[in-house]
Formats: sequence, structure tokens, C-alpha cells
Amino acid sequence: MCGEQYQINAQYWSSNLASIETATSISTVELGSASLTLYSSIRTTISRQKFEQLTKLSKEISGSRASIFATALFIYLVRLYNQRDLCIGLPTAGRAKGQEAFSGMTTNILPLHINLNFGLTVRDCIKLVSEQIREAIKHGHYPLSQISKNRRKHGLGDPFAAVLNFQSFNFDLQFTGLEVDLNLLNSGPISDVALQVLDRQDGCEVELILDYNPSRYSGSQIQSYLNNLHYVITELPNYLDLPIALTPLLEPRELQSVLEISGHSIVNTQNLNLTLPELFAAQVARTPDATALVYEDQSLTYAQLDAKANQLTRYLIAQGIGPEQIVALLLDRSPQMIIALLAILKAGAASTT
Repeated sequence: MCGEQYQINAQYWSSNLASIETATSISTVELGSASLTLYSSIRTTISRQKFEQLTKLSKEISGSRASIFATALFIYLVRLYNQRDLCIGLPTAGRAKGQEAFSGMTTNILPLHINLNFGLTVRDCIKLVSEQIREAIKHGHYPLSQISKNRRKHGLGDPFAAVLNFQSFNFDLQFTGLEVDLNLLNSGPISDVALQVLDRQDGCEVELILDYNPSRYSGSQIQSYLNNLHYVITELPNYLDLPIALTPLLEPRELQSVLEISGHSIVNTQNLNLTLPELFAAQVARTPDATALVYEDQSLTYAQLDAKANQLTRYLIAQGIGPEQIVALLLDRSPQMIIALLAILKAGAASTT
């Protein structure tokens, strides 16, 4: 690659990733510099019929099957993080047109950076992700290691934690007189999670494999994530014109479990003119002893959560916090974050994270 194009690519990635200070992870365990470890994996499958439906959808909207799976992953992560500005890693072959027969390792992992508006429809989200993939590939001949090195010079961390690896190729290799058993080799330790979509082009089911760092996730957490990702991916064609803020995330069994734990508390749409604190107060009155919040080995009933939030609300009001004011929050995903958010709303203020 000529020096001029190399500098253009460097400038592109510096500008494209400027708003990403560090990788965001769905794990509550902090991502440290020594967090690489041997991975564990769980897997499930997508039926060939459903995969062909997703393939048809990609041809109609974007032309890229990888963009369909990337969109599903972005929607899931954006909703979990409640954060619009996200980046994932997308492995590519790193071969330009005409270089298919070139021998040697040319793969690269491209940072795929998206800023999503929650009001965007799923259909428009697919288009946006597809455009960003094409733009990233244009500048793909710039190593991820150099991107990370450049960012560290400015005190910035790695741009992504989660990785999506879409692989579709024929495993049925034929060599005269030889039997071939083709197996995939993982690239090594991972820091967070990597979702592999594996299409063996054999007419059978397509595999979804979730590799994860066992020091950051428990087996039950990862199983829940994979179940819900599978649901979001396979149901995506049914929600094309729905805003991503309203796209269902929980597969039916987990949704039923959540409803059972919470005492089947569902917001009545006739009460949407009420404020969130008013709706929460009504729920406390209906089911004070039902479980409202579960986090690791902790749980709080609606009455307990209300009492803790009220205590913090009184403190905030005593500090002059009230309507038309904004309170900054710097908390990890935890019961304390939920209590703080509820208390701020009860005080009449708004929050920012």
C-alpha cells in the first residue's frame, strides 16, 4: 500500500473512532489490560429455512448477510447498554478484488462504529450498518494493532470488546484419493465475547457460537445472552418497521421467567400519561413483596427498592436537586444504579450518564 493511502486510512480511523474512549462490555467485571484468557464456548443453531429468510432480507435491503447479523448484535447491545454510540469488531479477509489466490495471512479485524438513534427503524438500522461496513472495508488495509497503538498515544483504550465473525464457506473439500476433515481453529485468547456465525454451505443448520472470557462471564449469563441474541436475530424480519427502542430482546421463556419473578407486573397502556415514579408507586402498592430487582446474589422487593430510592430522594432534595435539573451518574450496572435513577426521577430531576 502506498504511503498516501496509508495516511488516509490512519486519518479515517482516528476520526471515525474519536468519540469512543474505551470498549464497552456487557460484563460487570472491569476489562483490564491483563484480561486475555483462554475462551469457553456455547452454541446453538439457526434453521436453514430461517437463514435463507435472513439471506433474502439482506439482498432486499443491504446486499450483505453480515450486516443482518451485525444489526441484530448492535440492537441487542445498544438496548442492554442504553448507549447509542457503540463499536464492535468485524473480522475481514483483507483481500481486495483480484487477490483471492494470493497466499499468506491477510485477515484484519475492522472496528465497526455505529451511532444509533433509538427511534430508527430496524430496516433503516440495517441500511446504516451496511453502509458503515462498506466504508470500513474501504479503509480496511490498516492493521487493528496500529489503530490501538495510535489510540494509546492519546490515552484511549481499545475501541471494541465484542466481536462478530460471519463465516460462510464450503467445508466439503475434495482431494483425489484423500479424505478431508476440515476444522476451524480459533485465533486464541479473547478478552470479552465473540459471536461466530458459521454457514458450512451444506444445506443444514447454521451454527451460532458464542466464545467468551470465563473470567468475565458465568455460564448462565452467557447462555441467557445467546438465547436472546438467537431470538433477536431470527425474529428481525418481523420487526423491520419497528423502532429499535421497541424491538423485543427477551426470548419467550426468559420473558415468562421475568414476569413470574416480578409478579406479572405489566404496564397498562392506559396509564402512559403517568410519570415513571407514579407508575412505580402503583406497582409497589399492588405487589410490595414481589421481586423487583435481581443482580447476581442480591435481590430487592418492590417495597425494599422503593424505600432505598426514597431515602436517596430525600438526600437529593436536601441538596437542592429538583425539577429542571440534571444529575450526572457514574455507576456500573448494579442495584445502586437503579436506585439512583429512580431517586433522581422521584426528585423531579433528569439524569445523564
